[in-house]
Amino acid sequence: MTDSLSHVECAQAQWASQAGKSLERPGYVKDLADNLLLRKLNPETEAEFVEADGSELLDSGRRPAKMRALLSSSALAVNFFDSWRHIPKEPLTNALNLPKSIISLRFEHKCDKKKYPVGPGSPNLDLLLTLAGGQRIGI
Repeated sequence: MTDSLSHVECAQAQWASQAGKSLERPGYVKDLADNLLLRKLNPETEAEFVEADGSELLDSGRRPAKMRALLSSSALAVNFFDSWRHIPKEPLTNALNLPKSIISLRFEHKCDKKKYPVGPGSPNLDLLLTLAGGQRIGI
């Protein structure tokens, strides 16, 4: 019997193989576009990732860009939410059962280190939704 993580990793590797996705190494697609439903990022989304410090888009030394990982939470957030950037968000607001309308979304939002004292750096949220009235929801 395998643990849940091993099961998910195996299922994702099988999906990648069946979908004809080239893996650079186990668990990482060779091309970022292969891990994105839209095959690219909206320009605003890409700029948010470039400004962040999470190494999501760029390879770092011998480590591939994090978003190329089949298990990437940022790729999951992008695949679900990036298509909502330039369209009315009322259906999304309703689907998420939110109390007020979503007025903006931001990927890789850097948290204030004083409010979130984790190390070594400040955490980045995969997504920050801002609602009418200023309420914010982190994912």
